[in-house]
Amino acid sequence: MSRDSQTILLRQQYTGEPRQAARAFYQSRGLYFGLVPDAGDPQQQLLEAALMLALARAPLPELEDGAPYGLRGVSPDVDRLVLWPAPERLPRLLAQILPTRTPAGIAGVAGLRVRPPSARTDTLLLARPGHRAQLTLRARRRDLADARAWAEGHGLEPLWTARLPQADELAAWDHLSEEIPAEERALWSRALRRIALHPTGSRAWATRPPTHQELDGPKPQRIAPRPVGPAGGPARGVIAVTTSRGQGG
Repeated sequence: MSRDSQTILLRQQYTGEPRQAARAFYQSRGLYFGLVPDAGDPQQQLLEAALMLALARAPLPELEDGAPYGLRGVSPDVDRLVLWPAPERLPRLLAQILPTRTPAGIAGVAGLRVRPPSARTDTLLLARPGHRAQLTLRARRRDLADARAWAEGHGLEPLWTARLPQADELAAWDHLSEEIPAEERALWSRALRRIALHPTGSRAWATRPPTHQELDGPKPQRIAPRPVGPAGGPARGVIAVTTSRGQGG
């Protein structure tokens, strides 16, 4: 096995992403930003932390199906993140990412909204109004409808259908922003970007943040940034979520 192939395989051990996605990252970025880059933009980091928290604290137990929190893997770039859901878990995953009202308060990412679809029929843009961090969701409108049905079937009130965030959503986001110090935001974001390190997720994360040791992975020195290979400029403020229909991000 060539050294490049070993490097691509190492990235997959952290991310769980398809090989072609890992190869595409390595061919375009090399190791200039690290093999598994952290988010650098504070708003992007906070959005990713909120997303990981929403999944870790979901009220329903996770399924032991090899897809932690409903994700087959992720494809992290500097300030861009592609999520690869398990197809059969997509409605549930969407319902846990998007905001819902529960008896205990707001679940999901408070204030997250679906913007008008782009020219692509299988692409939705998710963002919090007034924030530059975005979530590009490669899914169809019927997936959103399925997510709404899933949420309502489990006693949750979908809030993402309202154009603007509700007052309790804004309060929930402000509370979250104040609750998580900067170092913990970085850890939650990194946990999402290295999701394959925990094949069934970490149940302990429902009550505490991940630790540095849990997120180091098998070879932390080999994934560190260094001037090897091509170096593109960072893509700012995008999370992409793509379905597993053979479409990359």
